[in-house]
Amino acid sequence: MAHLYQTCFDDYLASGGDLRGLDGAYVADYGSHIHDSTVLYDGIAEALVGLCRLAKLALVTNKPEALSELLLTALGVRQHFAVVVGGDTCQTAKPDAEPLLHAMQAVGALPVTTLMIGDSPGDIACAHAAGTRVIWCAYGYKSAPGPRAPNGVAHHPSELVSAVQRLLAPR
Repeated sequence: MAHLYQTCFDDYLASGGDLRGLDGAYVADYGSHIHDSTVLYDGIAEALVGLCRLAKLALVTNKPEALSELLLTALGVRQHFAVVVGGDTCQTAKPDAEPLLHAMQAVGALPVTTLMIGDSPGDIACAHAAGTRVIWCAYGYKSAPGPRAPNGVAHHPSELVSAVQRLLAPR
């Protein structure tokens, strides 16, 4: 979380603001407004239903675990995920492999059978670090997957199930 705060609140911290106070205020404020302006991408609810038919799903995020649980519940999609790994669940956060490896262990998956779906260069790097394949969501908030190439690309949530099926198909 320190990286998030340093990135987003550098002026506050530079002026002598306390990270502990910031953490509590951020968590309280974000938690009370968790669903005010956050919505699912069009088609993601349907994609999650289809993806659940293919495999156990885990969510790996750098948001705090409790806030992630709250948001997924508010969005009505928590039931699709067997495990949620937040930025505070492990000792390190994405792009380090540890959170993804933790999620894989929780669902009983191996790198060779795991496929990460991500929308940032950090997600692509995390998947590569963990030895898994990765699909980049080109409709996400980043315009490029970063320096590491993904194994597949989805330009819309409606493409996720078929992109996963292509990568999971026997070679």
